[in-house]
Amino acid sequence: MEKKNYLKECNEQKWQEVRSHPYFERVRTEAIELAEKLLLEEPLPLRFSDYHKFVTEGSRKPYGARSGQYTKRMSAFFFAYMLTKDEKYIEPLVDVMWQICDMETWSSNAHVKEEAPIIERRRFLDLVSCGIGYMISEILYYVGDKFPELAYRRIKEEVRFRIIDCYREKRGETDFWWYKASNNWSAVCISMVFGCFVYLAEKEEIDAELPRFLATAQCFIDGIPDDGCCLEGKSYWDYGFSHYCVFAEFMREYTDGAIDLFKDEKVRRIAKFPSLVMINDHQCLSFSDAGSTYAPSAWLTHFLKNVYPEMEIPPIAAPGYTPRWLQYVLWADPKLTGAVQKPKSHIFREAQWFLHVGDKYAVGAKAGKNHEPHNHNDIGSFIISKDNNITFADPGSGEYVKTYFGAGRYTHLVTSARGHSVPVINGYLQCTGEEKLEPITMEEGRFTFHVEQGYPDALREKLSSFVRDFDCTPDALILTDSFSFTEEPTSLVEQFVSLTPIEGENGLITCGASRLTYDADLFDMELTSESFRRNNGKEETLYILKLSARTLDKELSFSFRFD
Repeated sequence: MEKKNYLKECNEQKWQEVRSHPYFERVRTEAIELAEKLLLEEPLPLRFSDYHKFVTEGSRKPYGARSGQYTKRMSAFFFAYMLTKDEKYIEPLVDVMWQICDMETWSSNAHVKEEAPIIERRRFLDLVSCGIGYMISEILYYVGDKFPELAYRRIKEEVRFRIIDCYREKRGETDFWWYKASNNWSAVCISMVFGCFVYLAEKEEIDAELPRFLATAQCFIDGIPDDGCCLEGKSYWDYGFSHYCVFAEFMREYTDGAIDLFKDEKVRRIAKFPSLVMINDHQCLSFSDAGSTYAPSAWLTHFLKNVYPEMEIPPIAAPGYTPRWLQYVLWADPKLTGAVQKPKSHIFREAQWFLHVGDKYAVGAKAGKNHEPHNHNDIGSFIISKDNNITFADPGSGEYVKTYFGAGRYTHLVTSARGHSVPVINGYLQCTGEEKLEPITMEEGRFTFHVEQGYPDALREKLSSFVRDFDCTPDALILTDSFSFTEEPTSLVEQFVSLTPIEGENGLITCGASRLTYDADLFDMELTSESFRRNNGKEETLYILKLSARTLDKELSFSFRFD
């Protein structure tokens, strides 16, 4: 019996388009060049000393760089074969998959503890191991008949043991922590696990687990506010929601349309999130652990456009080759390359994100609470764009070292309030906290909200109220901070940050194309900077303007004009 094609775009007609259409020329060139290059190289061996550096130095990169070579080779040889049907790629593909089967664990050293039992380390399901299992399953499904019989059996058995049987056996108290997670983990892990089942498990095994699969996928959706705002930021929308779409499409195909998660109106709203956080033509809101570059992927954007025809999408450059799954290429649609989309004002009422796009500038701001997925202590943070570039900024994500996701998270500049445009009061920075207050005003062109809930209790005994107001006039943003204290504060420092150098003199500041003016008599000014690293290892500088209030009363109000 002919097996079902669960990735319906993986058909000869689509592959002929990929092989011949000018839109895919870059994909073809990069994919073959990479595969040919890798044929001449051998991957570096995996070393315990690199793996152990997460314990000794807090870095996952040395081991991740080496282990990543193997999945890169696997994907490259597989795609090159699918593109050319040249069987010279099969033997190196089998070899690298055999090497992957030899790995002590498929999981990240940042996720599975070294002291875990060896068998648990082999079968630990995390973002990385589930992804490896999925990639192997996809390859076996489409080209496994080209493999030597022993290789096929051994590789399939590794996926069954490490992923499929592991998932089936773990239930109840021994279940995976991400089973009910409300962040990207649930979507990423369950989509990859479900893919392994669809490609390699028996139908009765799949059917038995469908309720669990669906429950975990729903936890991801439940973790996003009803307004569709991804609190983890645009980068994690790319990551989490793309996996959710892979899961939903597999589910739709597996059930012959009986379960269509794309019909959920909340999923429709989430799908539109990226287009609603564009602050200019090439940048987006970078709250939480996000980046500011707006670079939508063709494969996911085009897929969603075909699911939701009413969606507005931006023009997207022809995709290059990314060594991941087949969807990265097969979901891209040359017919959708002429799309045009511009930034526009939008309010996410539940998340309390605000975006105003005017003729002369744009501003994005957030309220919410300091206890969100990939949290930063940043109630009141804002971003300004002028002349199509961000000036005053939110720094976004930092380097993912061990302390970044541990007890030392807020010692890092970009997660701490000291890396955001929020005041320091009586020496206190904002801190983590569950409290979330309703905005005072949240409408087109005006956003007014409380901020005092973001500060520690020791300060709140003296800080009765702190209200931040964004008044978006046609020519300028007027930012006003109003404070009420039970006794005179000892210090108050307004702080504004940027990834662009801040220059000027007290009362008249420039930052890129933006100009900031305020009453110089009210403040002592200091310009400083601090460096930090991105997750790619690149060092960047955050420029900081500190304005220390000269007069300290129980009632204070300061206004700033950004034009």
